[in-house]
Amino acid sequence: MRVVHILAVIISLNDALTEGCQFRTSDETCLFVSIQSETGYRYDEAEQYCAESGGVVGVVPDKDTYESLLSFIRSRIPEDFEMVQLWTAVEVDPLTGVVTRHENAFTRWDPEYGLFTGASFYKWTHVYLMVSVYEDDNRQGMGNYKPDGRMDGVLCKTVS
Repeated sequence: MRVVHILAVIISLNDALTEGCQFRTSDETCLFVSIQSETGYRYDEAEQYCAESGGVVGVVPDKDTYESLLSFIRSRIPEDFEMVQLWTAVEVDPLTGVVTRHENAFTRWDPEYGLFTGASFYKWTHVYLMVSVYEDDNRQGMGNYKPDGRMDGVLCKTVS
């Protein structure tokens, strides 16, 4: 009984030590993901989570990172989910479709639920990343939504 408890503590400590850098990009940036399957996050809550964890809301820097990041996130999707949506730090002008924050970040708009533009979507300023458990699902990519809406999680970047 005691050995099992000690082993559990070691595993927890090990997880805590590696949690800050779950995924390393090609430029050595550390990203980490939080998926809150019960309630999700509004954007302000996502920012708070990243800050409390030693980071800021992150972005996908390039296409190569995007491809490998999808696989990484896919491996972390809770069993009872088919898809997750994670806040990113990218912002867009929903009237024009122009990226207004983190203009150099990689974006791949989801073909079905991607970039919504026009006066009806004037509050949809924040960009999320949608990842399916199925690699060949064509409903993957990025979309925009209002920051007071809830997403399943957040993509964070560690701050040095």
